[in-house]
Amino acid sequence: MKTRDVIYWIAMVLLMLIPIMTDFVRASFSTELFTDPSYWLGVVGVQVPIVILMFTSRTHGKAVEKLKNETYIKYRETITRSYIEINTRGLSQVFDAYVAEDDRMRKLNAYRDKLNRKIERYENKYEKHEDGIKRRTVRLEEREREEGNPIFMLLALWHGWRMRVIRQKIIRRQERIEKADARIKYLRVRYIPITTGIIFGELGRSKAKDEDLRIHERGEIATLLATKVLGIVAFGVLVTSSVVFEMRGDWVSIVYNAVVKATQMVISIYFGTTGGQLFIRGEVLDRMRKRVTYLQQFFDKQNIKIQEN
Repeated sequence: MKTRDVIYWIAMVLLMLIPIMTDFVRASFSTELFTDPSYWLGVVGVQVPIVILMFTSRTHGKAVEKLKNETYIKYRETITRSYIEINTRGLSQVFDAYVAEDDRMRKLNAYRDKLNRKIERYENKYEKHEDGIKRRTVRLEEREREEGNPIFMLLALWHGWRMRVIRQKIIRRQERIEKADARIKYLRVRYIPITTGIIFGELGRSKAKDEDLRIHERGEIATLLATKVLGIVAFGVLVTSSVVFEMRGDWVSIVYNAVVKATQMVISIYFGTTGGQLFIRGEVLDRMRKRVTYLQQFFDKQNIKIQEN
């Protein structure tokens, strides 16, 4: 987890803890406050909208940064031109095959690396048992045979048996490595995949099959609900709770509660927006740069030069 992500989550936790600790102080440090279900219901009613507001602000921050960040726009345009170039030159199948082979090799190398790491661990265990046999042999030679302790002999036999078992495991994994090329398609391996959908990301190729001509409105509605409507609802809940439910008691309490909630809203919007912007500037730009480099390598192999705008 990156530093900015840690700060992001710490800020979120603090946003929820500050009003609780304030209520604890106002209750003269009485723990009876925390045994009241209605108190926790009120806390949840305030903190959940705060969290929702932070996440929706983060989404808005990402969207704005994509429109303003010149480096992101440049990468996006390069990827778009590459996509058009591949299709206009009739290289779609060639590129698909290129990516598929790269993906297969990534999976194959990840599988081989996994087996080689296991073989290395087994070889270390093998050497330990081999050293164990040498130590037991020296101990037996130091004693006269008729007075030798049978435990030393049993331990030496045990080490020898373990060495044979480990050697068989090493051989089996070496055989798997040799057969991996033919079987890799059917093996389950954790690796970093690469597909045309990943490379072209937001151009629509990853969202639907090429032969699918339907307009997917449900997905757009779900996105709108998650990124816009929930934020508006959360803001409305916070304002309503401040105006309706907190309008009791003396004016100091009313002002205090309103200030606390307003501060929480401002901080949650700030951290959400800046978190989204930093995500684009860091994580997304790094991946976009790698995509552009990947596409350039493909064009270099095809002896194709992409013209810059």
